[in-house]
Amino acid sequence: MEILILSYVSRSGSTFLSNFISKNDDICVLPEANILTKRLLQKPHETFNQSTILRKDFLHDQKLKNWNIDYEGILKNSTNSNNFEIFYHILNAYRQKYKPVAQKILFKESKNILPAIDYMLSRKQIEFKFITITRDGRAVYASQKASVNSVVQMPMEVSPIASAKRWSNFMKMVGRYSKLENTLVLTYEDLIINYEETTKNLSNFLGYNINSFFTTSADLDKRIPESQRHLHKRINDPPDKARINSWEQELSNMEIFLYEKYASNELSPTYNIRNPSVSLLKYPLFIVYYKIKELIRIILFGIVKRLKRLT
Repeated sequence: MEILILSYVSRSGSTFLSNFISKNDDICVLPEANILTKRLLQKPHETFNQSTILRKDFLHDQKLKNWNIDYEGILKNSTNSNNFEIFYHILNAYRQKYKPVAQKILFKESKNILPAIDYMLSRKQIEFKFITITRDGRAVYASQKASVNSVVQMPMEVSPIASAKRWSNFMKMVGRYSKLENTLVLTYEDLIINYEETTKNLSNFLGYNINSFFTTSADLDKRIPESQRHLHKRINDPPDKARINSWEQELSNMEIFLYEKYASNELSPTYNIRNPSVSLLKYPLFIVYYKIKELIRIILFGIVKRLKRLT
């Protein structure tokens, strides 16, 4: 069994890319389930903790519940297994239920998965390939700002400063792992502008002829939970080049200025820096404003998630 890992920052085109990959009968593409990386892949080598709290997290996590597989049975039969082995058993159980003919599994997860790559490569009995999709961070922030988190019903991002820092940290990790064997880094912009060439390069990397991705229709879109469908309305649409620079109209000059200030080192090698003019008198006030706004978002996010766990 080969595991394909797709890492990304939210709103970078990862679901559009995954839906394309799901057209191949030999690849089972799994919907998102962030809890797997948070609970199992931060310390993949450690023995799985069978505590009541952790089991409750697994059995009540909304995204994981949508997979509709027997987690209790997996946990009962995995005594003394380490965290990575539990992760692997869950992925394989999903494959067996929804696409048993597939010989490869694609697991898509955000930046949280990157720290586990070194451990995965040490597992010689399992073959891994790593795919990363990146996007202009300013476009990422504009999309996150306009997107509502399906779990807590709040915007994904409210601060260009916080978003820039998170995106920059992700890009630094991508730089570290991009030179590893069996690793492919794609950009959202190439996927949209040069769709045929980019998908052909991807199919070659995965070991298939490009035609194998056009024998059947995509199936990931059919397994996205209803609560998340509003985030992925365009995954079956043709590539839309107008979306690449739409952030220029969607963000204010101050948002662009602040984002570029905190992410310039990672933006400048690939993207043009706009450096819009802003009021230097207002600049420090906006820094305070966005930091307070982000703090309020974090507090409310934590409260809502805690309440949902209690219900």
